[in-house]
Amino acid sequence: MLSYIKYFWHFILVGKTRQKLLLIAMGGLLLSAFALTCIQGLMDGLQESLIARSKSYHGVAVLEIHDESEQFIERAKSVFKPYAEEVSFEWSIELLLKNNNRIVPVKIHGVDYDYSTPWFLKDKDQSGFVLGTEVGRKLKSRFLQEIQYFSPGIVDDFLGDLPRMGSTSLSDYLLSDLSEIDEFEGWVDLRKLQNTLRMKKTNAIRLYNKGLISLAEKSFTDKQIRVLTWEEQNPTLVFALNLETTVMFFLFVGMSLLVSIAISTGLLIFFRKIKRDLVSLWILGAPIETLYKSSLIFLASLSVISCLLGLILGGGLLFFLERFGHIIVPDVFVERSLPVSYQISIFIISFIVPFLISLFFSMMSIRQVRQKRTDFLSLIRMP
Repeated sequence: MLSYIKYFWHFILVGKTRQKLLLIAMGGLLLSAFALTCIQGLMDGLQESLIARSKSYHGVAVLEIHDESEQFIERAKSVFKPYAEEVSFEWSIELLLKNNNRIVPVKIHGVDYDYSTPWFLKDKDQSGFVLGTEVGRKLKSRFLQEIQYFSPGIVDDFLGDLPRMGSTSLSDYLLSDLSEIDEFEGWVDLRKLQNTLRMKKTNAIRLYNKGLISLAEKSFTDKQIRVLTWEEQNPTLVFALNLETTVMFFLFVGMSLLVSIAISTGLLIFFRKIKRDLVSLWILGAPIETLYKSSLIFLASLSVISCLLGLILGGGLLFFLERFGHIIVPDVFVERSLPVSYQISIFIISFIVPFLISLFFSMMSIRQVRQKRTDFLSLIRMP
């Protein structure tokens, strides 16, 4: 059988009647594996970078507190005390900020700085509001300027349902390059927020370490807390990212199908050209099943080599873009470094999908040739 496989390779690569269409089709197969590798590596890298950056600010999970008693809060603080740097106790509430005649709705995080400070606020002035840059732009506020804030949902009945109001200076800005943070969020000391609204309240525990989720589930009951992972808080974004990946994947699978149609056409022409040689080998005693089997092995090896070359070229391009992306990408983009994902699943999918499609069409082509086996006798009887 090895001799027959060598014959096929010699006919394709060295013979005078080289099958150029088949070589072009295999080049298309190489491009399919190359494109799948590049698109998955770049898209997964960009998506993972976006998710990781969002989790670094919003945490991997939030524990919604149902039992807001002081005893429970103290117990929760003692449970997470060894991991205080990765935990934040806060009161998250939607407020209206006012500066002169400008009013902007903002989600304020009243952070318990006495317990711990999130990493992105450690180098900020915590004496007043730390606002997202776009929030500050909408308010047209300046550093150390007094910002009024009030909650429409917390009012004093004896004053005619007037909302409780307070004012705090703007101490710093935060630029996260995440629109949902820069345009809608801010941070302030929990004590100031509680004193203004006259409510000693803590309604959330933000976790920045995924391993702490299991600790929280073991330490507290469902009646005390509710665990919300980052994915559960952002279902729309997760769905959009998955949809984007799925659409691009099926787009390139469709490209592989088109290439495989060219492969099928090239194989039919290839077998028509070598029909006399197959007849000669058959007459000399070569089993016809061995010829078909060796041809299938040859085509499978050709597909494997094409796909592997595509993976190597795709991996090389991903490495090049990761290393020199900051030179290629303009500085107006957030992700100038072009984060790349090298998960083994990317290379497996990029290899298996075009290979299986190519193998399927190769088997279909061989099946068509086998159905015309009686042509061998008519070819021998030709004068």
